[in-house]
Amino acid sequence: MSDTIEDRLKETSATCLETYTAWSKNKKDTSAYQSLHSAVHELRKVASRLEIELASSERESSPRKNIKPPQHKTTKAPVSNDADDGAQESSNDRPRQRRTRKPKAASGGAE
Repeated sequence: MSDTIEDRLKETSATCLETYTAWSKNKKDTSAYQSLHSAVHELRKVASRLEIELASSERESSPRKNIKPPQHKTTKAPVSNDADDGAQESSNDRPRQRRTRKPKAASGGAE
């Protein structure tokens, strides 16, 4: 697969250089602009394929790393001492209590 990436990289970089040279001579030429834009897009696609190839080879060559859980997931929540039964609960273990809403005042009518 690396041969095709190498070939594509050579071709697209040469094409990009040619279209850039043509565009830089006449920057108002819309067809030269479009050709350069297309060549740059193709070059990005080849670069992306190369990055994928690098990442996969890195994954294959290095031993598997253990991913640590985020610190906010591993730290304990503060302990609350106001539990009714004396057992200590974290604030995440208790159900949320909803506040009661005050009734809306009636709109001002004639007295």
